[in-house]
Amino acid sequence: MGKTLLREQSPDTYAVLKTLHAEGIRFNGPFRTPGGHRIFYLGGKIYLESELVDLLRRGLLDNEGLAALGQRIAGLGAEF
Repeated sequence: MGKTLLREQSPDTYAVLKTLHAEGIRFNGPFRTPGGHRIFYLGGKIYLESELVDLLRRGLLDNEGLAALGQRIAGLGAEF
């Protein structure tokens, strides 16, 4: 898994990076998986880029939105 360079980012990814920085949210990434997915590591959890873009588009890319998404994901894991 490799870290992608800022110049390789799509406009959506750049907007996510900019918003996370503006919100003061600490993160690592984005990283590209062997399968080509971009992921971020935030608060001990791994999020797909698409999940963060979705939160951003809905105006929910902040600590509360991430916490709600993390809880929802954790709840899904309990069902398996």
